[in-house]
Amino acid sequence: MPSKTKFIAGIVLTIIILSGITLYYSYKNIEASINSIELGDPPIKINKSKALLIGLTAILSGGATLPMMLDAVEGINLIIGVEIHNGGMLPIQIHSINYKLYINDIYVGDGWYNKTITIQSGQNNTIDIHQTINKDNLLDIANSIIENRGLAKIGIKGEIKVSLAGLNLNLQFDKQTTIDLYNTIKDALIDYLSRY
Repeated sequence: MPSKTKFIAGIVLTIIILSGITLYYSYKNIEASINSIELGDPPIKINKSKALLIGLTAILSGGATLPMMLDAVEGINLIIGVEIHNGGMLPIQIHSINYKLYINDIYVGDGWYNKTITIQSGQNNTIDIHQTINKDNLLDIANSIIENRGLAKIGIKGEIKVSLAGLNLNLQFDKQTTIDLYNTIKDALIDYLSRY
């Protein structure tokens, strides 16, 4: 009888060890990254009355400056592409994505995505998060955009809440990209003013 008990204990121990290896392998093969930070459509929310005033000023003076153009901006629309790869052996569930957004290293707000998504073993999923940076937050960074000649370094740092076989895990991510806001704002204003 003792050898039968040892045999069963050996099988149970083997199952526990294999389950642990499977969980560890699956956890180590979950990858999360920001694959894109792009301007949305429309890229800029414009204050119409200020845009018309800037258009008249530009016509009369021969050009509009970046500070003038920033004054007409009500917000910037971004699309943040979060890619999650499940290279493990078990399906995973994404419960939420939470992040902090920075422009030129200045904090401008938080963002989140709170829909549950299941990603099967060996699959990728890209989640597009639409984010608007409102004028109140832009005022804090206007000088840094002007000092950088219209360039904005967009940074995003955050975490993805994942569950794997009943275990809750947090995956960290951090990404930066640079966007030319001067030409984007100028093009949006020209497009808006060309309708009149």
